[in-house]
Amino acid sequence: MKAESRFNRIYVIESLGPNDLHAGSRLYNDILKWDVPKLKALHCEFLRIKDSAALHSSLIGIAEETKNNSTYPILHMDFHGSKKGFCLESGEMMGWKSFLSYLTKTNIACRNNLLITLAACHGVYLTQIVKPTEPVPFCSLVAPTKEIGQGDIDADFKSFYEELLTSFNGDKALEKLNLGSPRENPKYAFINCINLYRSAYSNYHGRYCTGKGAKKRIEKLVTKARSMPSVSSLPIGDLRKNIKYEIKKNENKYFEKYRKVFFMIDLYPENDARFGLKFEDVITEE
Repeated sequence: MKAESRFNRIYVIESLGPNDLHAGSRLYNDILKWDVPKLKALHCEFLRIKDSAALHSSLIGIAEETKNNSTYPILHMDFHGSKKGFCLESGEMMGWKSFLSYLTKTNIACRNNLLITLAACHGVYLTQIVKPTEPVPFCSLVAPTKEIGQGDIDADFKSFYEELLTSFNGDKALEKLNLGSPRENPKYAFINCINLYRSAYSNYHGRYCTGKGAKKRIEKLVTKARSMPSVSSLPIGDLRKNIKYEIKKNENKYFEKYRKVFFMIDLYPENDARFGLKFEDVITEE
């Protein structure tokens, strides 16, 4: 579990129905409520969320608290999830895309140190909608890879946090979380933002810089260029060739531009050393 993130505050956010197990509150009352006070400078808070208005208020408040007091939070969130989003106690649905915007605010405030532990089925879907051209919404994410029963979520995350707050070793905590599941098919995934950028940028590159996507992009630029008097007389074949060359030549420059935005290096220059990824680390020419 490689993640150069730190934390000094844990928020447990739960929104479940009356007949649910309420694993989030059990985690807080059985583990965090007793272990956290033993650790200096570490605080924990439990938030029960009933509807979208309460969730909005809580997430904005966490972002402001993080910014104003220079805190480094972990958000542990317990909801019923689906591929579209998650359900609140009120029955309202929140889409994953809307949720990401709140996380991004907090992650910017804590300089890309936000850890999310998500006790919601399909929570790993969050990684599929992160864009490599925008600030990353979290430094690291722990989420189920499959449908998991409430009893397992209750026991698994208790084991995870017991280990994390004892050893402060993320690898050991992740081992406890996945105890009993095969290594090649774990119940929970750990995704850090470096691997997330690799995947997101590789998909972006494949979509817009190769194949049909690249051809469509080139033709769009050709049409735009032909309206400019300075190049309108150039043969279309030469124009297309020049544009293709410029796109290829500038691939590394655009990679660096987006890397600085994604990892917030433009806001926090010290992040350059933390996330020193290069174009050739992500895109391998065949």
